[in-house]
Amino acid sequence: MLLVGAGFAIGFFVGRSQSQSQLGLANGNPASTGKLHPIPTTTLAVGIPNEVSVVLPLVVCPTSFAIPQPPHPAALSSTIAETVPTSLTHRLAVYSDDQGTMQLLGPSGWRCQANFGADGSGGVTVYPSGGSPLSSASTSPRAEIVVGTETSACVGCTEGQACPYFASATTAYAKNYSMPCPAARAAGEHVKDLGATVVSITDPPGVKGVLVSSGGEYPAVGIMTYNPDSDDGSYLDSCTLPVSEQDICSAALANFSHDYGND
Repeated sequence: MLLVGAGFAIGFFVGRSQSQSQLGLANGNPASTGKLHPIPTTTLAVGIPNEVSVVLPLVVCPTSFAIPQPPHPAALSSTIAETVPTSLTHRLAVYSDDQGTMQLLGPSGWRCQANFGADGSGGVTVYPSGGSPLSSASTSPRAEIVVGTETSACVGCTEGQACPYFASATTAYAKNYSMPCPAARAAGEHVKDLGATVVSITDPPGVKGVLVSSGGEYPAVGIMTYNPDSDDGSYLDSCTLPVSEQDICSAALANFSHDYGND
């Protein structure tokens, strides 16, 4: 079942790369309808049948910054336009920090929080309602979570995260720090190149790898980016859900790859 899910995810990544996604602001953007439920609009022909543009709820997460940020110049809307499989139009929402720095697709009705350090690294954590980020990211065998992070200006963090998965990061780390990559892929972890700057990662049940909440009963799937010519750092999205919910993970990772693929 995992292999089938991984194949679907990769196929969706290819098609999703042709579609559009942007943060909805309350400034006349068509996504800013104020409605709270997804509304199918126009079917997009992007290589995947049954993919549709919808207006999804946009949840603004409680956010902390190590360096205080000025108020966002425009209020974040309560909705946002996204392109998702038709079967998921009523099962998804978008979660964002209060500056619109990062947005994640995840299961609707969940909670979230966002944190960013002084160097700009950080991200958004989405977890089940009634739970907490700590419990969702713990070693609980049935932990469920979606987490998006970026290493930002921290070069060592960027190369240290990416070097087990990208040869160019391995070379850069050795050159910059005169030592080999400090991390390694977990035994049993599956990695597939999706392009020069993006890989997909799968940690099957019982495999504790780089992905958040991996090692439990549920498979953890993710996307990591690294571009040696970019100053944006390495991005990582982890999605840990039951096998029956892997279609949500596939859509979430496709959206993340499109938005943060470092092309």
